[in-house]
Amino acid sequence: MTTPAKPQRLFFQRGTRQNGALTNYDFNVKTTNYLKEGDKVHIEMPTPVYFSKTSTCEGVSGNLAKLLPCKVSTNLSKIELTLLMPSANSN
Repeated sequence: MTTPAKPQRLFFQRGTRQNGALTNYDFNVKTTNYLKEGDKVHIEMPTPVYFSKTSTCEGVSGNLAKLLPCKVSTNLSKIELTLLMPSANSN
């Protein structure tokens, strides 16, 4: 994408509501424009929710690679992930 766009719809679900517990977050985003391999997605969590230094990003649809490169911000409030398509050799 050449210009940033806001999502048309965003849904997320967390694995637990327990305070202080590490958990998984599932994000489902409907975009207003087309995305392609190499595009970046930025997610910022509301305070007091933070990512961990070891957070990872996984594609759960057949349109994304299982593991996506991602980078957590220094203050742990944001993550940037890079979209990759599944390889022909993946299962």
